[in-house]
Amino acid sequence: MDPSRPNVVFDCNIFSQAISRVNGPAAAALNLIEQNRITLHISKAILREVRRTLAYPEIRQRNPQVTDAVIDEFLARVAFRGVLHRDVPHVFDFPRDHDDEPYINLAVAVEHATPEFLTRWYAITAKTAVGSCRLGARRMLFTRLGSE
Repeated sequence: MDPSRPNVVFDCNIFSQAISRVNGPAAAALNLIEQNRITLHISKAILREVRRTLAYPEIRQRNPQVTDAVIDEFLARVAFRGVLHRDVPHVFDFPRDHDDEPYINLAVAVEHATPEFLTRWYAITAKTAVGSCRLGARRMLFTRLGSE
């Protein structure tokens, strides 16, 4: 891994906002991956949740441009650019929202529990579980990279 590029774990909201608002901040975050300015870490569980979420009828109704073909292309782009972690150990239980566990577990797995950023749209109370990981750090990430 390149030490000059921050390691990030994006949650499902970032992916769903990036695909639905191609000019928004979430899409800009994904563009940073393509510019090799950040390293995105993903897992099979995360890709499954993103695909499942993007198939929800309410998501499709609000975003008619999000078709099966668009989702397939989007996830292929993410998988190509991201670092896929195939077997992420379950080390953290998050009873409030079990769907968040794959993101936290991946953050713990990345670089021995010290990813630079676990980018979230809302803060969670798992900071002690992920060591020096900075939760809710989207603004810090963009500030560091000179974007936003």
